[in-house]
Amino acid sequence: MPLNLPHTTPLPEAIAAEERRLLQEGTLADVLGSLGAVAVVCFAEYAHASHRAILAWAVGMSLVLALQLAYPRLRARATDRQFLSGYALLGVVLGLAWAACAELVRPDDFSYEAFVVLALCVIFTAGSVFNAHHLPALYGFQLAGLGSLAVIYALRGGTIAWSIAAGFAILMWTLIGYGRAFHRGFVRAIELGFENARLVTELTVKTQALEQANAAKTRFLASASHDLRQPLHAITLLIGLLGERARGLDVEDLVQRIEASTEAMESLLNGILDISRLDAGVERPQWAPLSATELLARVERQFGHQAAARGLS
Repeated sequence: MPLNLPHTTPLPEAIAAEERRLLQEGTLADVLGSLGAVAVVCFAEYAHASHRAILAWAVGMSLVLALQLAYPRLRARATDRQFLSGYALLGVVLGLAWAACAELVRPDDFSYEAFVVLALCVIFTAGSVFNAHHLPALYGFQLAGLGSLAVIYALRGGTIAWSIAAGFAILMWTLIGYGRAFHRGFVRAIELGFENARLVTELTVKTQALEQANAAKTRFLASASHDLRQPLHAITLLIGLLGERARGLDVEDLVQRIEASTEAMESLLNGILDISRLDAGVERPQWAPLSATELLARVERQFGHQAAARGLS
């Protein structure tokens, strides 16, 4: 089910808005189905009930269904709570109007009475699906409709009438239970939608924070490239001066190793800074051949003395 509400909207308000949307979208189909049921009942009972009673009931049902159809437009500016409260009252009126259908049948006309009872069971079962989105509407429709039918048949007396009354009462209880279970699933779906929206928002915020931190790091390294390289250049110059002054003092090999280590450190730092500049889009890679001999020689200069100390060559 689509939810066009921000996750910052309180959950009760979101549920009310979704209930209103579904009731509005389903009103036309519910009214058209009800009009078809009215036509079928009138056709079946025309030859077995008072024509005036049938006409009065059909006109009354048509007026109530017209009100149901026009209700969303009449209450377009109402809040969701106000809209739903009015729809619950409309459900009570609809339930009573359908229950009045039982008065069209003569008590001695059992076959047609059975037809009307079956038709009412189908009508109230279908109505439970539509009204289950809003529990007060469900309660109003079922209690007013099937509850009234159970009372009507209970007051008529007799085994058949009492059995029908018990059947209506059981059906009412069953449909209300089904509607409540459906409504719980409906609310749970909205809650999951809100939870998913919250998680997506949190993930988006964290992702943006990581991207910003990474971009800031890259910009820092790219801009600090000169400042980080300058001390290494200074060390290299100082090592060169040290080498000149240390000639003949039998430390030239040590100076060369220090120089090699400094070159290796400078090379690694240059590589790191170059990667950061590539990430920032400051530089473009230039493909060139690499001498494996030179690379291995640099490794030997850097780690050769450690290998020799362990008797390795």
